[in-house]
Amino acid sequence: MPIAESIQIGSGFAGKKNGKLVCQGIYGVQSGDNCAGIVKMFSLDSETFTFINPNLVCNNIFAGQWVCVSGQLN
Repeated sequence: MPIAESIQIGSGFAGKKNGKLVCQGIYGVQSGDNCAGIVKMFSLDSETFTFINPNLVCNNIFAGQWVCVSGQLN
């Protein structure tokens, strides 16, 4: 897929979930963080955050863990 056809994740990818996700921004979880707070901090929606972090279990998030906060679907 040409770069011009890539979709920025987190800026309204309109439910298009086919292709390869390339994480372009990460965040190191701090003590006291939770998924809802990270979603708010980076102006994401829950669906996007879950999509770009498919193996993340929000009930078990811990300080020092890296999460994807922006990406591109190619």
